[in-house]
Amino acid sequence: PLEEILAAQAGTLSFSASEDALAIGGKEGVCLLRPGFFSPAQAEQAACVLGDKSSHKTVFGLKSVLRLLALPAGFEPFNIFEAETAAALLASGSRKAALPQVVFERLGRPMQLPGSDEEKSQACAALPELEKLLKEELEKTGMLPVYSELELPLLPAVYSMEQLGAAADTALLGE
Repeated sequence: PLEEILAAQAGTLSFSASEDALAIGGKEGVCLLRPGFFSPAQAEQAACVLGDKSSHKTVFGLKSVLRLLALPAGFEPFNIFEAETAAALLASGSRKAALPQVVFERLGRPMQLPGSDEEKSQACAALPELEKLLKEELEKTGMLPVYSELELPLLPAVYSMEQLGAAADTALLGE
């Protein structure tokens, strides 16, 4: 259960989203929450962790995680490393890769059956190790400031825009 996973994790907690599940956990275990099958209380627990300033979280697919938890526009996660954004920044110009593929390519982990619960759990548990590798690569390439000062702060704003929409001043744009 989610409560046990949250209580057992010491240090970094990981969150990853796929089309049919939200994975939360770490090396001590991973809980898969399926949309429509987890309670509002579980969503609230996950949201509290994401909003906690004192604990570090590694996330892959932050906007999808927020969407699966049905968090409101304006929700602000704290103390996170967003691995999907970091991997995309380092691989600019190439295709977007799903978390299991990134784990396979960057960490050399064996692939599990695509789409399986084992694949989702393994990929989520590997996020802290992936974070370390991606941070090192961002530093080596000089992209860490771009990631931390530009890309990461924009994610909650883009999520809010996706939830609420965005208005454009067409008169100003016509000038």
